Amino acid sequence: MSLKKKIVILISPFLFMIGLRFVSTLSCSFMPISQTWIPFFIIYYLFCCTLFPMMVERRYSFSIFSKFGFRRIGRRSLKWVFFGLCFSAFSLIHIFLKFDVRLQLIDIILVIGFILINPFFEEFYWRGFLFGKFQNRGYLAAIYSSIVFGIHHLVVRGQICKSFSPLAIFLTTVVSGLVWCLLYKKTDSLIPGYLSHIIVNIPGALILLNLITF
Repeated sequence: MSLKKKIVILISPFLFMIGLRFVSTLSCSFMPISQTWIPFFIIYYLFCCTLFPMMVERRYSFSIFSKFGFRRIGRRSLKWVFFGLCFSAFSLIHIFLKFDVRLQLIDIILVIGFILINPFFEEFYWRGFLFGKFQNRGYLAAIYSSIVFGIHHLVVRGQICKSFSPLAIFLTTVVSGLVWCLLYKKTDSLIPGYLSHIIVNIPGALILLNLITF
């Protein structure tokens, strides 16, 4: 991989954070605040799955998802799937203490859609692309991608729940990023991290849709 490609990959998170900040500011000028998360996440997913992978790969096809980690796992990897699910289960504890809203059908559809779609694109970009391209560097690649993952979520914080402590968001996402990098490294697949990420995103989806508050 050329030096130019390495630089593009390393700075790509900061470039699209700037782009997302611009989209967020722009959408606030003509949309209700409660709906600005819609264009925010649409642009975010486009960045994750198309723009930067295309800049590096020069061509694009659905096989790119397999190339960057969405591969089948073997039986030996099941213990890592279990580990990931146990890790993410802790994120659900506070839901049972806060959640007292009866879901309507549209709420259920939106929650399920978010918790399935968001982890897919985030694992593809942050672990499959950013970490995956440098995983031969070991811990350095995992630490860098996870720290930037945490910084990104400080930007996303304004779209989800401003009442959350910035430090808590940063530390939580950095630790989660490190765990998901470990799962990818151990299994050579994004699927264990994706399944774990789905569970972690359940609280975020409920907060985003104002079904629980903190």
